[in-house]
Amino acid sequence: SACIDASGGLFDSLWLLHSLNPSLRIDIDMYSLPYADKIKETADAVGFQPEAALVGGAGEYELLFTAPENMDFLEIATHIGTVHKDSDPGLFINNNQRITQPPPCPRDAGNIEEHTREVMLYARRLADGS
Repeated sequence: SACIDASGGLFDSLWLLHSLNPSLRIDIDMYSLPYADKIKETADAVGFQPEAALVGGAGEYELLFTAPENMDFLEIATHIGTVHKDSDPGLFINNNQRITQPPPCPRDAGNIEEHTREVMLYARRLADGS
């Protein structure tokens, strides 16, 4: 089992778990991911991918954790995927899209606009499956 706070964004936390466990396969079901209230409505109104809320960190302090299959946490947690040994390890979404790059880091950007652009591009690739 493992646990990490997701304040840097869900995909930042997933990438870290993947990096620390390169021999495991992490499969995330994008359709099961919970969004904060009104994220999808706001994304539609403003014109950005709702997946951007999963990429950019905002200081929200959720916990991302793994647990054995036989433990039932559904009353306090949302099941978003599986972690297992596999001949094809890596980080995947929707069972077939391999994530090959970490999400953009705000410390690597020259300014907030550049980081925002990178977050939006990463989110678009998640949504488009590219």
